[in-house]
Amino acid sequence: MTTGVPTWWSWEAQGRARQRSSSFSVRCIARASWRPRGDALDASQRHALDLLRTRRVRDGLPRPARPCLPLHVTLREFAAALRAPLDPRSALFEHLRARIGVASDIPAPAASLDAVLLRGPWLLVLDGLDEVSAASSRDGVMAAVGAFLERYGAAPHLVVATSRPQGYGGELAGYTHLRLAPLSRARALWYAQDLVAQWYPDDASTRAKLLERLLVASRDGGTARLMQTPLQVTIMAALLLRIARAGVQHKPGRHWTNDQAGAPWA
Repeated sequence: MTTGVPTWWSWEAQGRARQRSSSFSVRCIARASWRPRGDALDASQRHALDLLRTRRVRDGLPRPARPCLPLHVTLREFAAALRAPLDPRSALFEHLRARIGVASDIPAPAASLDAVLLRGPWLLVLDGLDEVSAASSRDGVMAAVGAFLERYGAAPHLVVATSRPQGYGGELAGYTHLRLAPLSRARALWYAQDLVAQWYPDDASTRAKLLERLLVASRDGGTARLMQTPLQVTIMAALLLRIARAGVQHKPGRHWTNDQAGAPWA
């Protein structure tokens, strides 16, 4: 967190890893910053907060040291909003205010949000610069971000921008660039466990069989190298599920045919 001088990070990662990392970061900050009364939450909300804490601890991430206002912007959506006649000096502020209103069902008063941003601290995640493909749209997005920081950048804050390496044109030259490391085998299997649980929440047998196949694949050098990002793990799970449905027993070192490489819903 900075005081006056902005700290900018740029994450270079493939799409799903980038989206999960940025979204999880914002949620962890919100979890650490929010201290609701116990009776203010229903069971599903308490479960969501507990799940965030569990996953943060499991992944070895420290608890955010300083509560702040977390703000997440999907740049593809923001670029689309800029096509409407908006004042570029206030475009990002109004976009954030609209998103807060939608998420909370309570309109965010402009004066109140302005005061909070001027005082800080806040975290701003700009997610997916690579998905703003048109050069003119990207220029407009960067101009709006610049105007936002010109007004609010004196407050303690942190800006994180994310992009795939492909499609990144160096627009974030003033940022400290970080590249997400490949998933370790353990983290790939953690992600696989969460993924399979979402696919089959009520089918323990299918979950167990698919996770066993993923475990075998993670031990084989030929397939383990294809399980280094969340997207790769998702594709591997889909392939193994298709193979399982076809009644084929995959063994380490065995090559798959195109007929076996279908999607799980095929």
